[in-house]
Amino acid sequence: MINFRKTVSAFKQELSSQRGVINNRFTYAARDWFAGLLICAALVIAAGTFISVQFVEYRNISSESVNVSKEEVKYNEVLVKRMITEYGQKYSQYQMEKQLYPPVVQTSSATGTEIEVEDNEVSSEGGPSLVQ
Repeated sequence: MINFRKTVSAFKQELSSQRGVINNRFTYAARDWFAGLLICAALVIAAGTFISVQFVEYRNISSESVNVSKEEVKYNEVLVKRMITEYGQKYSQYQMEKQLYPPVVQTSSATGTEIEVEDNEVSSEGGPSLVQ
């Protein structure tokens, strides 16, 4: 019969030893393979059971449409016109600012970095030229 205290003390000795090689006297290939196969079989059975329960649940869902009360959406012409004019003003302001501040493109040269503005004006200070 296996003595629990002797087994625990043997494991403690094995774990506390400074050897790099693990002693194989506690491993049994047939037992380890059998345990692995049992664990795999248990996982397959559990997954199959879960999947079958889910299948039965979703199989019994009725395909008839359920009447859902829909809220009627009303067209508010005054609100729509006000929003169109507001967004039109924002768009014109954007276009005006886009013309005031053209996009900046950075290029590198042999002497250093120069910044070119869309109008082909070059400024060596690192910012766009404000001379027009």
